[in-house]
Order: sequence, then C-alpha cells, then structure tokens
Amino acid sequence: MAAAAPVASVGSTRGGAAAEWPPFNPFVRHPTSTLGKIKMAFAGIVLVPVRVAGTFVTLLLLWLWVTVFSIGADSSLPYPKGRSKWLVGGCKFGARALLFFYGYWWLHEDYVVADPVARAAQPLPAVVVSNHMSFIEVLYITARYGCCFVSKAGNRKLPFVGAVADAMQCIWVDREHSRSTGDGSGSGGSTSSAIIERMNAPPGDWPPLALFPEGTTTTGHIMIHMRTGAFLAGAPVQPVAMRLPFSRVYGFDPAFSCTNIWLHALGLMSQPVNHLYATHLPVYVPSAAEKADPHLFANNVRAAIAGTLGVKTYELEWMHKLQYELSPKKQAMGARLLADHHGGVPPPPPVFTHDAFGVPLRAAEARGRTGGGGDKGKGRESAK
Repeated sequence: MAAAAPVASVGSTRGGAAAEWPPFNPFVRHPTSTLGKIKMAFAGIVLVPVRVAGTFVTLLLLWLWVTVFSIGADSSLPYPKGRSKWLVGGCKFGARALLFFYGYWWLHEDYVVADPVARAAQPLPAVVVSNHMSFIEVLYITARYGCCFVSKAGNRKLPFVGAVADAMQCIWVDREHSRSTGDGSGSGGSTSSAIIERMNAPPGDWPPLALFPEGTTTTGHIMIHMRTGAFLAGAPVQPVAMRLPFSRVYGFDPAFSCTNIWLHALGLMSQPVNHLYATHLPVYVPSAAEKADPHLFANNVRAAIAGTLGVKTYELEWMHKLQYELSPKKQAMGARLLADHHGGVPPPPPVFTHDAFGVPLRAAEARGRTGGGGDKGKGRESAK
C-alpha cells in the first residue's frame, strides 16, 4: 500500500458524505517506463504475432465448441447434465489456453485451507467472489471453477466472447440505463432475482456462479465498495484474493482500467511472462447477523479479501471511476452521477499526491490521468 496518508476528497458515499480517496489514483494504470516500452518492442516482434494467432484459433475453436454443444438449447433454462458437462469442460480448457497466450505460463495458487480433505469438507459455496482488476481474473476463475458471470450487456456483442458467455449462461446487466435501487447490486430487481435464483438452485442445475462485487475494475491497490448482489441470498461464498504483480521499472501494468482493450491485450501479449497469484480463502459462511444484513456480509467478505492482499478499503464506486475513462460519454455520465449524488453540484476532482509506489507526483500530474501507479504493498508489489 502507498505510504502516504489517504486524501479526503470528492465524490459521495451512499449516505451523502464526501468520499475519501487514497493519495494515488486507484483507477488509472501505472505508465509504462521507457525501458518497459523498449522491452515490449523487442519482445513483441516475436511474441505478439504468435500469441495473437494462438488467441484467435483458441477463440474460434471455443466458439465452435459452444455452438455445437448448445444447439437446440435455451440458455435461460438449466441445461441437461451431459450438455452442461461438455460445455463447461470445453470452456475451462479454452480459458486456460487463453491465459497461456496472454503470457500466464504458470498460475500461482495458494489455499488457506491447505489440507485437500479439509477443503473438500467445507460447505458448498453458492458463489465465487473476488476483487477485480482485469479480464484475466475472469479467465482464471473460468479455468479453475468453470463459472459463469454477471457481465455488462455490451460484452454480449463481442465477437466470439459474447457467444461463449451466452452459452455459459451468464447474467447480463445494462448498468448505464438502469441502476440498482439503493445499492447498485445489478440492473434493478431482475438481476438480483436472477442471482438469488442461481444461488438457491440445486447444485449442478446451473454452471457455478462467480461475481466481482466491486462492480468495476480497479488497479488492485485498494478495494472499493462491494455491491450486495452476491450476498442477498445469505448463502456461503468462496472468496478469492487475486494479485497481478508487475515490475514498475520494466514491466507492463496488467490492470485493465481506463484504457483501450485492444492496446491493453497487445501489451499483455508483448510480455515474456505475466504473473497471477490467487489465494483461495476458506469458504465464508455468514452469521445470522450477516444473513439479515447483506451490507454487513459484503463488508466483512471485502475485509477478508483486503486483509489477505494487504490493501485498504474505500467507499468508492463505478461512478467515481468514470471521470478517468477515455470516452467523453462516460466522463459526462460520471459527472452527472456524481452531481446527482452530491446535491446537483458536480464536486471538484480529487488531488493525488503520490503514485501507488509512494513516489511523489509532479504538480502537473496531481490532477491528471497519470496519477495512478503500481503498488509497493502486498497487493500489487513489483514482480522480480
């Protein structure tokens, strides 16, 4: 975590008070150094063409696989067990292959419950929950658990990916046109109802469900407000703490936040090796108080994940991130949402004093997009 004290700044929490920010921008990636760009150029000449070809072939085969095994199926209803087994199995293999072509040769996995017998004896979780930095966690959790996800509706139109997600019975939400009442846990009651239905269904009826309760990506240096969708059913959850470390001297920040997806994918492919660390916490069984209060449940699970990562928590949300997006449309939407939550007056932008390595920013950077950074804490330390 950054060494400097947090900066109280703009925005608003759900109670209307000013939101506190860290001293670095938690939504803007660390800029790639000159040395890092040179490394990307030389390594990318060899790696990128091979990996782009491998990714395309994998996506094409995966699309063919789900197309064949979903013929005549209604993705809004549970699949027969045999169909589901083949679909999920193919998607798990395809997700692991995609990770390989993005430079994740090895997956560093750790289990707090180390004994496999004791781990298997834990209550069956209704949902997998994790912090969220990139589409890389989506691929990892798919490869590890064969999960489906709650995803923004725009992803449904992506070539190959949308068809695979549809076949895996993802839950789609259009958050730009419908914000959840009170907590933002989905696209109104329909999304929450679909989540609860999946979580309460008999095991095996649906693919395992995974959620990123933060509702958007950050750069991994902090954890932000968790929405309550994953916790409304009061059922056990499987927390996973994810880290994507990189070298701030010559590396490429793998966080997919406020950047172009195509350039970001090429950046990942230009790295000889990328690193992923996943710590699987014990299955979290809610207390009676947590079952009665989804906010308490969400906050306690967030605290468990943040404690594992060694990062702080802040009550920031998707609307706070929008002001740093590349799209003017999203920036305008962020300003409007912040104004609505701040009495109709857009609050001034926060001032950042350091990057997340603890390096002081120049005055010109304090309010700029380069206010982000890597993290010198446990959550995002440099890879050696």
